[in-house]
Amino acid sequence: MPGNVAEKLIENYTDMVILDLTLAARLYCESECEGNPLLLMQSLFHAQQAAEKALKLLLLVTNVVEPGELKRLGHHPLLKTLDLLLKKATSDEGQGGGEGESEAEKQKKGNR
Repeated sequence: MPGNVAEKLIENYTDMVILDLTLAARLYCESECEGNPLLLMQSLFHAQQAAEKALKLLLLVTNVVEPGELKRLGHHPLLKTLDLLLKKATSDEGQGGGEGESEAEKQKKGNR
């Protein structure tokens, strides 16, 4: 995926994380003032959404996943990412990838 598309995706995810956190904070304050449990539930929903998006953003920025892989992570990004990393590690072992090697080191070996 071209760099400018990935950069735009990162920017959009960042904006969405901030928006979800802002909504969560506002709804929480309103729920406390009004004693409305429905507002508290909505606050928790937006906080959870922010956490999911923040994890996806981290995975994207650190190149653990490619932009096209984000949808596959769905609503359980932590579990699915751990599964993805386990599969990658297992396939790397089968290809002679050493334990503890960085992705850059593995790529250098592949280019030789």
